[in-house]
Amino acid sequence: MHGVQVEEWRTLLQSSVSWEKYIHFLQQVRRWKETGQETAPLVDVMELLILCIFHLENHIGEKIITIILRKGLDLFQGRKEDYIKMMENLFWTKVLGTEEAPSH
Repeated sequence: MHGVQVEEWRTLLQSSVSWEKYIHFLQQVRRWKETGQETAPLVDVMELLILCIFHLENHIGEKIITIILRKGLDLFQGRKEDYIKMMENLFWTKVLGTEEAPSH
């Protein structure tokens, strides 16, 4: 992967995370309106506006891994089941465990 491509992906990912936050906010406001709630406690509004950094970081990490795995699947020359088995083995024996003690 080249530096420019990573920067483009990072920019698109940041934009996607921002849109998800806005969509979540609008959905909550819609739920309040549908239930006839005309006002909301300040705590509820603040909870929507202040994004939890811990969770955001986890979701970004998951998203990046998902994008990489999907791109690999698209480029893989062979059966998709073989790619999935290969990635499972890689994660179990190299990322989350070892050859001697694989993770499941």
